[in-house]
Amino acid sequence: MDDRFLQFTLAVSRMNKQIQAFKTNGMGRLGLKAAHTTVLYLLLGETEGLRFTEITSRSDLDQALISRTLAQLVSGGLIEKLGEAGRYNALYRLTPKGERQAARIAEAIRAVQEGADAGIDPQELAVFYKVLRQLLANFEAMRRERDTLFARLDEIAGEEKE
Repeated sequence: MDDRFLQFTLAVSRMNKQIQAFKTNGMGRLGLKAAHTTVLYLLLGETEGLRFTEITSRSDLDQALISRTLAQLVSGGLIEKLGEAGRYNALYRLTPKGERQAARIAEAIRAVQEGADAGIDPQELAVFYKVLRQLLANFEAMRRERDTLFARLDEIAGEEKE
């Protein structure tokens, strides 16, 4: 039996749990939540700022969470909102306080990434990320075609009901 599916899904699940634990525990030390971390990290180096839609597309987090996170970061003085209140096309950018916090986040991320990359040849790591991107693209394509992909399961379920 080919157990690649089980190996893959368990590894991805376990890695995600570890990443979430690092985000929660590590950023909690800075008084931040995981979504705060993502937004601040995205804004780091974006001197002109990013629009709401850019933040949601780059972060892959839902709009409601991003909206709440942005409001919390604005009220905390870590980012500023440029543009009309309540407008989704407003720009968000780091304040000086936010730049300092984002730099701390980037430092922590570098340390975690160096630890995760330990013992892996840089060329092998480049291949791994290339393969990972392709796997993601393949899964996304299959998701769009899931009715076709699972048609045989529907047939089996129908046969069992008879």
